[in-house]
Amino acid sequence: MAKRRAVDKRRVKRLARERMDLLFGLAREVFASEPELARRYVSLARRIGSRCNVRLTAGDKLCICRDCNAFLVPGVNCRVRTHSRRVVVSCLDCGGVRRVPVTRERRGKLNKALLVNTG
Repeated sequence: MAKRRAVDKRRVKRLARERMDLLFGLAREVFASEPELARRYVSLARRIGSRCNVRLTAGDKLCICRDCNAFLVPGVNCRVRTHSRRVVVSCLDCGGVRRVPVTRERRGKLNKALLVNTG
């Protein structure tokens, strides 16, 4: 019984991930002509993710305003600025602000990765 439940959970999560990806794709296509429909697609994708306990990808998170669920397109309905080690994304619809930290790659880690990959 436990094995069947685990398989069902994985299946549900996989299906939820597929539907979320589909909704984000539709939001990208529709945004230019119908931004409100794109907002609806984004809110549906977020709701599916929260109900099925599936996380949004990092790229999808950056394309959503947390405050108004708007699908963000730089230069159209959001402003992107760099400001002292962070990227600031401002929604022009609601005024919401998201700050994403930007870190430099550590040289030691980079050299280790190169050594492992080359030999």
